Amino acid sequence: MFKDLTGTRNNLLKVTNTYRTDDITYVDCLCDCGNSRTLRAQVFKRASTKSCGCLNKASGNVNSPTYHTWVGMKQRCTNPNHAAYENYGGRGISVCARWENFQNFFEDMGEKPVGKELDRENNDLPYEPSNCRWVDKIDNIMNRRCTRYLEVNGITKTWVEWANEAGITRGALKQRLNRGWSPAEAVNLQPRS
Repeated sequence: MFKDLTGTRNNLLKVTNTYRTDDITYVDCLCDCGNSRTLRAQVFKRASTKSCGCLNKASGNVNSPTYHTWVGMKQRCTNPNHAAYENYGGRGISVCARWENFQNFFEDMGEKPVGKELDRENNDLPYEPSNCRWVDKIDNIMNRRCTRYLEVNGITKTWVEWANEAGITRGALKQRLNRGWSPAEAVNLQPRS
């Protein structure tokens, strides 16, 4: 018997069309990741069907960058033997209960974009959907608690930003400041007197 499943949802898949061919019912689905997929209706209805395949690709592949990011996040917060535990779990940073499951993390954050890193907007709050985003490495570095800032002529930037602007290394900037140079002199915005 034919049953129209259009509009129904199974995990990340939503049926956009239902049709019958040769006594078999098929559904066209749109996955939350943006991909489309056609399935037999009986396959769509199975509890094991969760996505167009994107979740299987991410969760089934231990080499997935998204999966590695999730594992790293959990390890930093829960494993006292992890090198970074002191700065995460050791100071009370946790992972929300929803993200104990990789598929939930994947649903909330999506596939890790190439060249991006997981970042918490507020470094004193846990890893949770409302506090996390994918950012470039430099943005992640600038959002760390240990990032040093320098004010020059009323403008505050990180040491990395000032060093890049001056065309010098952070080490050179630090040496100049340690020698007593003013911040403006150290970043070449004012001639050395």
